[in-house]
Amino acid sequence: MSRMVKASRIIFVSLFVFPHLANAAVCGSLAAVKDKVEILRLQKGSTQDNARYAMTGKNFTPVECDDVILTSASGSAKVVLGGDKITLAPDSRFEIAGHAFADGKPKVDLLKLTYGKIRGLIQKRTPTGSG
Repeated sequence: MSRMVKASRIIFVSLFVFPHLANAAVCGSLAAVKDKVEILRLQKGSTQDNARYAMTGKNFTPVECDDVILTSASGSAKVVLGGDKITLAPDSRFEIAGHAFADGKPKVDLLKLTYGKIRGLIQKRTPTGSG
């Protein structure tokens, strides 16, 4: 059996039998999108930061845990992460840089603002069950 046939079978099994391995976890969504907002999303199966494609951000667009969000000079948006909201100002580059899973759901634990401004309420959360 040729290498190409073997590789094709591995890709088929990876994408169709185990589809959860091909998709990143969804950490939130966009809301209150104004003007041009872009999401830079990793290509399926890639872990390289330079292997991203751009898509237009609209209200209710899901935000995956490894997405980068860009706002234009006149654009802005809110990122809803669980019950928290973060507002992105115009000319901002924002990404969810880290997340962990708790109770089977992704929880964001690291945010990265490369440039621009964000606004949000930041609180330290105590683990459930601790006093």
